[in-house]
Order: sequence, then structure tokens, then C-alpha cells
Amino acid sequence: MTATSPEQVIEEFEKRLIGSPNSSLLWIKYMSTILKLVDLATARTIAERALTTISFRQESEKLNIWLAFLNMEHLYGTPETLKGVFARSVVYCEPRTMWMQLAKMYAGSGKQEETIETYQTLVKKFGQSCKVWLAYAEYLYERDVGAARKLLAASLKVLPKRKHEKTTMKFAQLEYRTASVERGRTLFEGILANSPKRIDIWSVYLTMEENLCKKAHGSANKELLRRLFERIVHTKLSSKKAKFFFKRYLEFEKNFGSAATVDHVKDLARQYICIQRRFSEKRELFKQSALPNGIRIASVNTPGACIGAGMFIETRRNAQLPPIPGYAAARYSLEKLSFKATKNLTEQNMHARLDALVGAVQTKAHRESILYSGAVVPSHLKQLMELLNEVVTQPLVTSKDLKEMQAVIGYELDELKAKPDDLLPELAHGPAFYSTHSKQIDDTMFMDWNSIVGIPQDLQHVTVESVMKYWRTMYMPQNMIVVGAGLPHGELYNAAMDTFGKIEKMPLSDESSSDLEYVGGNQYIENEELPLVHMCVGFEGAKASSDRTYSMAILQMLMGGGSSFSAGGPGKGMYSRLYTQVLNRYHWIDSCKIFNFSYPTSGMFGIHGSALPSHSRDLAQLLLDQLHGMTLPLTSIEVERAKNQVKSAVLMGLESRLVELEDLGDQMCNLKKYVSPSEICERIDAVSAEELRRTATDVLNSKPTVVAYGPLHRMPPYDTILKWHQSLFKKT
Repeated sequence: MTATSPEQVIEEFEKRLIGSPNSSLLWIKYMSTILKLVDLATARTIAERALTTISFRQESEKLNIWLAFLNMEHLYGTPETLKGVFARSVVYCEPRTMWMQLAKMYAGSGKQEETIETYQTLVKKFGQSCKVWLAYAEYLYERDVGAARKLLAASLKVLPKRKHEKTTMKFAQLEYRTASVERGRTLFEGILANSPKRIDIWSVYLTMEENLCKKAHGSANKELLRRLFERIVHTKLSSKKAKFFFKRYLEFEKNFGSAATVDHVKDLARQYICIQRRFSEKRELFKQSALPNGIRIASVNTPGACIGAGMFIETRRNAQLPPIPGYAAARYSLEKLSFKATKNLTEQNMHARLDALVGAVQTKAHRESILYSGAVVPSHLKQLMELLNEVVTQPLVTSKDLKEMQAVIGYELDELKAKPDDLLPELAHGPAFYSTHSKQIDDTMFMDWNSIVGIPQDLQHVTVESVMKYWRTMYMPQNMIVVGAGLPHGELYNAAMDTFGKIEKMPLSDESSSDLEYVGGNQYIENEELPLVHMCVGFEGAKASSDRTYSMAILQMLMGGGSSFSAGGPGKGMYSRLYTQVLNRYHWIDSCKIFNFSYPTSGMFGIHGSALPSHSRDLAQLLLDQLHGMTLPLTSIEVERAKNQVKSAVLMGLESRLVELEDLGDQMCNLKKYVSPSEICERIDAVSAEELRRTATDVLNSKPTVVAYGPLHRMPPYDTILKWHQSLFKKT
């Protein structure tokens, strides 16, 4: 600033404030300059102007002005004017902040009586805040250690229990810095006695001792710190936390120890790694066996507070056999009737047993399997297995139950028909796999007999006799797998032997095998009432036992997709191809997503999308272009991102015992072996970008399956779409 006279200074500041009226820094400089060149009264006027000029939304800027105003009154005003400004500030600003600032002002100017009086008011008004107690303690530790120590007991009487350890730790740090190191150690040891795995407390404790060693190189301090490191590295910690402390221990020995002590730390680290590996191998050890009657048993001993056990039943049937009336509905009727009344238990008795079970149970029916499972505390394994035995071997089906189930399944089918994004991949199974055995579900819609929800005609044919025939056909020992997670295999075997060992072995029916074959085809379903046209294009995917399943999963994640109205956020796939190249680019697209199904002998990989009917032709071309785009060069960034997302999905899903049981059953059913999560991640990492391109090319080298649903007056016919596909495939 070049101005020298008060008038010039005021003029220059006023010009600058026109451009930055909300700048507290500029206002404070203005106040300070005027205070020096003019007088206190004019500076107060400027402070008042600042408070009225700065926008009410700029809370931090206003707070700065209030603090500067208080400082000015404290240094140049009278106690009365200071109290007046302070009384106004607590109305407009956060009161605790202003009270603490006032205490700091008094402390900085050496006004001990006013400081103590202010801090006492603070702890009375804001006793639930540990910051208030700690600020008071810091002040007293420099002047009256005895009074400061009394504050700890007083604070713990007022503060919430969750803040006790943090407050005690801060007092311990103050003891180290200003008073007694021994008392600080006592406080830390008291916290760790109650919370031995509080890593943050351990870290601060070690830091305080390390600082002592740096100040005074006495052997006593080094030995004490060395004992602390020994304690923490021998505590049961996660690998990440153990690595942190081993690195600190090693650094300490390099600075203050000898070659022998450095080697000692390295040996400890090696021992820890060996123990962790043995523990991991022991816990993840997969075992399988079989009961004398043919029921298979599979378990994986993964860590966790609860255990899981279930009965996985394969319900596949030969696709070449003629449809059985009521087949699909029978499977889902048994699902809906599970954990209700059985031949030995009334529904009330079943509910009583479930209430006594410390855990959760569920039944899930899929296209080719049913899983009855539960997650319970280890001591309730026997009770869970007894309940599973009742539900699986003693089902009770009545005509009244079937009527209720028909209504439920019918409602679910209506719900599915109202969600085309879910319906189309389901409809695609008809022309893709069951072209000769799909069935009309209304005037225009066809669905395969093995549908995930059944079909109305199926519901009409289902009877008590058909359900029980299905149960006798499918619920045989040869189709059953007892699965367990989180418990030793021997315990699961014994529990299964006590409950399911009494089932008699039966000859395997011809209907229990499956020979699913991808054939491809099309199905166009006209519905002028829908506001959007929905389309699905699929190709033959990988069977479950194929190594290509890893490539398919990565491609599915890389392509991604979703709705154009998604809120986004971490993990929503907003950087996937279908978001960046489709949903964020074309306004007429409502949704677009990749789907991927794998079965024991075949699979289906494809894309479905929804758009305005006027863009039906554009939608068909765009879906094909995106699928064929997978055969073009892939960037390392998108490939690695997709790999990480697949691994994250696998590992996060397996955190649930019930999901873990489902995964184990699926693997035993489809792969006839178990692939551990670590092996899955290794196989995912091993997939290259070139392998993804080869997989995409192999997928597209099959007959497409096309399903369209909605107003189809502008939808190109199947032959046209087939020609587009063949033309694009020749270019790859």
C-alpha cells in the first residue's frame, strides 16, 4: 500500500473492499491500519461494518472478524467494551469457540484470575466436550500441576464414557511433557489394561517413549521402549497393523540398538509371517467327504464369529425331456413353504425353534438348485442341522398352502413383468437354451420351463401330488450336498451323519441330469402400453467350469452399465464403458447393462438396454457396437479397474456366511471342486488384456439371441440384426 495519509488509506481500502466484500483478511488489515493511523473508535466502526457487510453464508469469515474485534477490545478497549463485544459474539457464533478464544486471550496477557474464571465457566457450560477440559488442563499444567491432575477425575465424571480413553491419553501426554513421566506411563498402562488392542493408544505411547530416548540416551529408557515393542508385536493383530509396528520396532533398533537387536526384530517378523501363513492355510483348508448313503459333505474353515451350515440340492433336469406340468412351480412352492409346518412340527413349534436359534436361516431357489441354509453361533450347530433335516426330509404340503403359494408366485411374476430390465435377460433363456421347450406365459410372452419364477400354466397344474413327486424325484441323497463354513470338517460330518445319515440311498432318476445347450434365437413381444422399448442381445457365454469365466466376469465389470438416473458414487461403475460411451452420451437411452450367466454345460453373455421407441433402430445398432467394441484394444487402466472391482465384489460377498455357503454349494455342483478366494484373485490378476479380447471374439462367434419388448413398430427384424452382427464380426 503506497498511501500515507489516513484519507488515502481509507480510500484505497474502500476500493479494494468493493471487489472483495467478504474477505475477512482485508477487513482485519483495514481495522489494524486505521487503529494505528486514526483511533479505536473508527476501527470499531470498521469492525461493525465488516460484520454487517460479509454474507451470512460466510460463517468462517464472520468468525474471523469477531475474533479480531475481541482481540482489539482486549488490547485497546476496556473490560466493559470487551464484555459487550463478547456477549454479542456468542449470539452469532458457536459459543464454545468464543469462550475458548476469550480464555486464550486472558492467558496470553497473563491475567490468571480471569483465565481460570473463564475456564471454570467453560467446563460448566460445555462439560461434554473433552477439548474444553484439555485446554484447561494445558493451562494448569504449566502453573499448578496438582490442580491440573484433579481435572482428570472431574472430567471423567462429566464426559461421555466413549471419550474417557481419549481424554486420559491426552492427560498422559501432558504428564510426559510437563510433569511426571512415570505418572504418564501409569495413565497409558491403565488405558491399555482395558483396551489392549487400541492401536492408536499404543502408537501415541510408543511415540512419547521414543521422544524420551531421543532426548536422553539412557539404557533404562531404551529397555523400557524395547519391552513395549515386544508386547505389541506379540499381540494378536491384523497383518497391516503388525507390519506398521514391526517397521517402527526395526527403525528404533537401527537408531538405538545393535546389529544383534536388529536381527532379533527381523527374526520376529519372519516368525509372525510363518504363523500367519500356517493359520491361513489351516483356516482356509477345504475338505470334502460323503456319507454312506451318498450325500456329499463340503466345508471350508474360514474365520468368523458365527458358523454356517446348509443343504444344497441339485434340481437340474435333462433339457431334452418333455416338460413336466408344475415342474418349476413345485420347486418354488417348496422354497416358499420352507421353515413352516412339517410332518413332525406344527408351524407354531417351528417358529418356537427358530426363535430359540441364535442366528438366521433362509431358503433360496435358483434355476437348477435349492439351498436351505443358516448362520448361527457355534454352539447351535446341532439345533440348526435338526431344523434343516425337518425341512428337507419331512415337508408338509396342503392344498391351502399351494393356493397361497400360487398367489405369491403369481405376484412375483407380475412384479418381474413390470421390471423389463430384469425380465429381458430372463426371457432370453427361452430362445437361447430352450427353443423347443419354452412356454407361452401370456398372449405374447414365452419363458422356459426352468424359469426362475415359473409360469402361470405351471401354477395351474401344480398340485400336492405334483409337488411331492418333484420332492421324491429331486430330493435324493445323490443330489444333496451338505455345506459348511467356519467350522472343522469333522464337526460338520458328525452333525450331518446324525441328521441326514438315516436317508436311504435311492437309484438316480433319468431326470436328474442336465445337458443344457445354447442354440440362440429370437422373441419379439409387442406391448404398445409401455413408454420405452426394451431390447436384449445375448451370445453363448462360458460354462461354469471354464477358465473363461474369469475373463467373462472382468468383461462384465469393464463394460458395466446401469440407469441414466443413477446417483453415482464410489463403486457404482461410473467409469465403465456403458456409462462413459452410452448413458452419458445419448439422451434417448434410459438404461443399459451387461449380463452374464454361467451354467454347468453352457452360458450366456449379453447386453440389454431401454430407450425411446423412436430410437429402436439406434438402440439395436448401439448395443451391437458396444459388444463388438470389446474386441478392440483395451487400456490398462480400465482393465486393472475392472479386475479390482471383480475381486472386491468376490471378497465383500463372501463376508456373509449365507453367501459363502451358496458359493460353496455352487462350486461343488458346477465345478466338483473348491476354488479359494485367494486363488480366484490370482486367476483374475493373471488375465491379460489380449486374453479379454480373445474371449470377447469367441463369445461373438455364436448365433445371437435377441429379445425385444414394448412398442416394436420401429424395431428392426431379427434377420437385419443378424446381418449387422455378421458385418461387424468380419471387421474384428
